[in-house]
Amino acid sequence: MNIIMLCDHHLDPRLRKRFKWLTDNHNRCTAYVDKSRGQHFSSSVQKELDLASLKLNELRLADLIYVSGAKVVFTFFIQLLIARYVFNKKLVYEIPDLPLRKGSILRNYIKSVVFKFVVFVLFENVVITSNAFKKKLPANINYLLCENLPNLECDKYDHIESEGNLNDMQDISFIGALRYLEQMKMLIRYGVDRQLKIGFSGGPLSAEAELMTFATDYGCSDLITFSGKYEQSDLPRLYSKSRFVFSVYDSSQENVRLALPNKLYESILFNRPLIVSNNTHLAEIVFDYKIGFSVDSLDYKNFCIDMDEGIGKEYEINKCLVLQKINDSKCIFTSWVNEIVS
Repeated sequence: MNIIMLCDHHLDPRLRKRFKWLTDNHNRCTAYVDKSRGQHFSSSVQKELDLASLKLNELRLADLIYVSGAKVVFTFFIQLLIARYVFNKKLVYEIPDLPLRKGSILRNYIKSVVFKFVVFVLFENVVITSNAFKKKLPANINYLLCENLPNLECDKYDHIESEGNLNDMQDISFIGALRYLEQMKMLIRYGVDRQLKIGFSGGPLSAEAELMTFATDYGCSDLITFSGKYEQSDLPRLYSKSRFVFSVYDSSQENVRLALPNKLYESILFNRPLIVSNNTHLAEIVFDYKIGFSVDSLDYKNFCIDMDEGIGKEYEINKCLVLQKINDSKCIFTSWVNEIVS
């Protein structure tokens, strides 16, 4: 089977996993990506073609077209329309995030209506990483919930507790792509004000530089550290030296209120409590699993009150909650795809 992947940035760990699953069983898969975005995910191992070089004939020859990212959908709307209704191709759209971010309520409402219509017109088969996304998507579509689960083998989580060095421990760590910098600056302020060790791991370099400048200006000494880009194989080491994991984003954005980040399941498997934003779908799951706490992501005074209360508690985390999900995820995904193309 000939599969074409169209992605709006370099393949991140989630998309690399999808690529591997799609290439199993001797399928041929070619990835076209927007090389101007997500450069901190780029890898010399993974072959990626420039999305700008995609020709309509490539879509005509494909058995399955797998799309990720709203930018691709809107930029290549006509080509995808032709692929579905003229070439009769099978299309799958994976939605890791909704295009509902900062802006006026009216603008977001218009975006939501347009996005929902475009998905309805182009796609019968949609992969979602959060069940809450269905609130903003068409009904009567063949949905597959495929959450942002870790890539590492399960046995690598078994001895995480023994890997941490007490002298190297950080009170709170952020591990991932550096986005939503205002919330990260709140964490820096909190760390300096409370004399806690805060660590940031991830890129891009521009975001790291902005946070480093802010930390210096705020008067930190050695409390705030930055370790830069990391590989998936580094996750056991990074989590082992973290007491709490920070996953707080701007909850005024609708996408943040509905999405589920990969840190949810990483933190469970590494037995680390998770700090998230109030009034989000993620917070509901954190409360249900009793694996962490939520904070006000918009007001620093309330943020501090919530942080003081949350980090003073003890949490019991049971990684069995997600081990079965990881074990079953590939089989469920490949069976679903095979049904589409059969």
